[in-house]
Amino acid sequence: MGKTQNFIKATKLLQMAAMAALFIMTGCASIVSKSNWPVSFKSDPPGAEVVVTDNMGNEVDRGTTPVIFTLKSSDGFFSGATYYAEFKLNDYQVSKKGIHADVNGWYFGNIFFGGFIGLLVDPMTGAMWKLQPICSVNLSKVDSSIVK
Repeated sequence: MGKTQNFIKATKLLQMAAMAALFIMTGCASIVSKSNWPVSFKSDPPGAEVVVTDNMGNEVDRGTTPVIFTLKSSDGFFSGATYYAEFKLNDYQVSKKGIHADVNGWYFGNIFFGGFIGLLVDPMTGAMWKLQPICSVNLSKVDSSIVK
């Protein structure tokens, strides 16, 4: 009977240690959030070609509006991602729009809930940042009265 009780105590102690390690080793935003975000690209009128590039000018994705792309919110340790979307549609002016990652509110949960290791984990995983869910533009008609 003594060995069984010791085994149960040891098992419970290991479970508690594992839970504590999990809590300490992860960040708040990493637990409840993500580092890749779906962003919906819309244009009025729809049907525009949208090309998304990163801050280095590399093409990340392209499609026809409305379309959803999943984008990384981080551009490195403690660096939020920046993207640029260019919308093109025949007979309409080209429209460009920037997309910038904001600090994820869950990141501050590390301070309030005591997960101070998360202050470093979340920036490493990218969960420190979030992207707005929609990028939309209103396209303007090209003025056909202007002769080139």
